[in-house]
Amino acid sequence: LLLDMADEVEPFLTRWTWHMDRAGYLRFTTAKKEDCIASYLGVMEPLWAELRAGHPIGDFPDLLRRREGLAGTVMAMSQRHRFRGITAGMFLGCLKTLFHSVADLLRARGAPPAPTLEALEILHRYADAMDTLLVGSWAEASQQEAVARLDAANRQLTLQKNKFENIFATTSDLVLVVDASGGIEEANQAARAFLDETALRSMAVWDLLGLGGASMATVLSVYPPGTAHEIAIPGGEAYLEMRIAPLSSVSLASSSYLFLLTDITGHVRNRVALEERVRERTGELEQKTARLEEMNITLRNVL
Repeated sequence: LLLDMADEVEPFLTRWTWHMDRAGYLRFTTAKKEDCIASYLGVMEPLWAELRAGHPIGDFPDLLRRREGLAGTVMAMSQRHRFRGITAGMFLGCLKTLFHSVADLLRARGAPPAPTLEALEILHRYADAMDTLLVGSWAEASQQEAVARLDAANRQLTLQKNKFENIFATTSDLVLVVDASGGIEEANQAARAFLDETALRSMAVWDLLGLGGASMATVLSVYPPGTAHEIAIPGGEAYLEMRIAPLSSVSLASSSYLFLLTDITGHVRNRVALEERVRERTGELEQKTARLEEMNITLRNVL
């Protein structure tokens, strides 16, 4: 039953998101989906490896004595988070929600009570050992080292934040961040210059861009994410290529959407003009063909 959990990544993410939200941790996380998957596999893999090898898991003291083999990945993970400013309580709380999510999946499989109870007991002993070892590891690091590494991490984070803010501000494409109800949360400088400032603050994105519908669900059904869509701004004076990206694919804590809009008005007008010329030439060719056919008929009659 525990080894089957290796194939339950998507159900685990759904359950973990629910536990993290209820515990109040989800709103603080910036972890991407792949980071969450890596955390899940990193925490559980040492236990799975022991089970695959047929080794007895042992009781709580046995697990404590096997610190390096079982807890190495989790402890390294805790160090990285600690130097990013995460508190011990928050990290241990998130780890607890991870184990509770796995326990929920074990109970939901509907296996007979005896093996389910045995799997849960193994999981709980493993979780208790991880908690105990993490508390000891957290306390071992010197305060001076923690402060130094935290300062370095904050500097790096500030540099990254400034870099992406500059990209967001200076790109020529229009960028909108839209919440789950369709409201505009953020707009870059290009979007504010192109679209009406008052409309940006007051209108839902489907009304602002003339997408139709009255909800994000409707918009996403008509304009699926990941695909380029050509849209006309209300009034017909401008045309945009639109791509929608759910930010939940980047961070499980986000329910917003990124709208990337490229002004293709010039391309569309050139295309319309070209299509008009093609229609005109086609009409002329059809007229010439008709006259030629008439001449052929007359020539046949003369002959």
